[in-house]
Amino acid sequence: MNSKQLMVVALVGVMGISSLMAAEQEVNEPRGRERREQRGDRKQKRPNEKQKRKIMHYLNANYPAEMQAIRKLMKSDPEAAKAKLKALAEKGLDKMKAERKEIFELIKKYRETQDEAVLDKIRAKISANYDKRIEYAEKVIDQIAGKLDKAKDRLAELKSGREKNIDKIIERVKSGKGKERGRDAGRKL
Repeated sequence: MNSKQLMVVALVGVMGISSLMAAEQEVNEPRGRERREQRGDRKQKRPNEKQKRKIMHYLNANYPAEMQAIRKLMKSDPEAAKAKLKALAEKGLDKMKAERKEIFELIKKYRETQDEAVLDKIRAKISANYDKRIEYAEKVIDQIAGKLDKAKDRLAELKSGREKNIDKIIERVKSGKGKERGRDAGRKL
């Protein structure tokens, strides 16, 4: 073998070894959850729309005063409101995770011991969570009912003053007081 042939053989051998090493590394490389756990908090997944709604419901149910203040602030200073909402969401997520962890630990303990007292604690925790969700849902329904009542009142006003308002518009048209075009011509239509 001459030197060129030896170099080719050596190069092929090195390429073969490096591709084997790459394949071995790929097989041994953690995927999915393992990879995320290794990364830690460096790169968190962004919540999707369903998760965002769930977080907002949780915040509204557990931090109603803070959420009301954020809604008021949103009108005057949206950037500050977003910052406060983000901070509150992080606080809420931490609390939500802690509650879930506590429940799962109780479940694990119950499965190990079959202790009825532990099962009662699980029931109490889950019941408290449902009570908060129900309370929030009732509050939302009351708000919607209030808006519906206001809309019904407005509709009743429109119906009761219908003929009177139509007659006013007709009188303006007859007298020439209203403009032909623009805001005044169809103001009360």
